[in-house]
Amino acid sequence: MITILLSDPVSLVRDHNIKEKLVENGIRVQSYNGDLLFEPWNIYDETGHAFTAFDPFWNKCLHMQMQAFSSIPSCQLILAEGTTLIKLL
Repeated sequence: MITILLSDPVSLVRDHNIKEKLVENGIRVQSYNGDLLFEPWNIYDETGHAFTAFDPFWNKCLHMQMQAFSSIPSCQLILAEGTTLIKLL
């Protein structure tokens, strides 16, 4: 299962709990950044601390290298019990 990672506290807790249950049931889960260019916990000032003002933070972001995104793995459709696949076109 592929999910989009949201960074607000409510979503982090909710998504963690859902991911944990899916993994317990043998479902592989991969999360990708959904809202931000960079994760906030990856951007620090020259002293190793979190930024407290936007302008220095943004200037640092502008000079950072973007990581190449990995391609999304192929998916497998698993039908629920009692359902059938129909072709629409």
